[in-house]
Amino acid sequence: MQSALLICVLLTSFATSLTTRLVHQFPPGTWLENLAIRPGGSVLVTTLAPDAAVYEIDPSAPRSQSTKLVSKFASSTGAFGITASPEGSDTFYVITSNSTVNDFTETPGTNKIQRITFPGPKVEFVSLVKDANVLNGLTALNEHTILAADSIQGAVYAINTVTGAYRKVITDPLMSRPTAQGLGINGLRVQGNELYFTNSARFLLAKLPLKPDGTAAGKAVKISSSKTVPIARQEQYDDFATDQNHAYATTMGGNVIQEVDICTGQTRLIAGNLNSTSIAEPTSAQVFRTYGRPATLFITTGGAYVIPVYQNGQKYQNIGGQLVAVQLDGE
Repeated sequence: MQSALLICVLLTSFATSLTTRLVHQFPPGTWLENLAIRPGGSVLVTTLAPDAAVYEIDPSAPRSQSTKLVSKFASSTGAFGITASPEGSDTFYVITSNSTVNDFTETPGTNKIQRITFPGPKVEFVSLVKDANVLNGLTALNEHTILAADSIQGAVYAINTVTGAYRKVITDPLMSRPTAQGLGINGLRVQGNELYFTNSARFLLAKLPLKPDGTAAGKAVKISSSKTVPIARQEQYDDFATDQNHAYATTMGGNVIQEVDICTGQTRLIAGNLNSTSIAEPTSAQVFRTYGRPATLFITTGGAYVIPVYQNGQKYQNIGGQLVAVQLDGE
């Protein structure tokens, strides 16, 4: 498990607008679900539509030349969470299953963990998590263990990346769905000795203390609500990034990014707009830092695939998933 010292700094709860850049936009019909960043700064993105795939995008390349296919997963219909291995190597783990953005129903017996190793890339099957319903977010716990969120069960599974063995390690009321509809726990990140997670149906970001084996050392506590800063509709949290004492949460059809002080719970909007396609239906985020340059927040979007954007009185829908970069000033 990684160790970290969090220093809480007061975060004022006003809205600001940071510089946003479109890195790449996929064709209509493409939903980008999640992302991870390679050591050199290129971004791996997963797709839920039109198929289960991973693409690599070079943010420094011209837009027309920036993207290449890493792998398609023919036995699955959607690719969900992706996480870098904590080993420091150029290795990543991906969830694939038969759930899709069009039909987010339970798909037991189809939730798989795949490994992608660079250079190559080499793609390998790791595990079939037969007991899971819908695995969604994914994060690394330690050298040989990853944690996956089941959005239907309201639970976390630990998967051994060497043996493929798995077990359910955490259930908590704040991870569950309040009704039989919607998604419970969605994104999750390990930072220090704590697990941070979002619950879409409950509109919250929460944290839970962890033991080294990935089981809970206590109960989850709420940090913030996506409704703290009203954005009119569909402000459910999806996945998110953590960076020191901040979380950067995506808001689905809210079309904005919320910055949350994970010590105080104070929240502000930092990018996007409900009535803009600049960040259309954001789904996940990751922070990239390199020496001597400002931190960059990379964001994937669904491209208004499900929830349209109304901009200047015009309806925009299914415009194509986006990779967006936001410069985090003052970080």
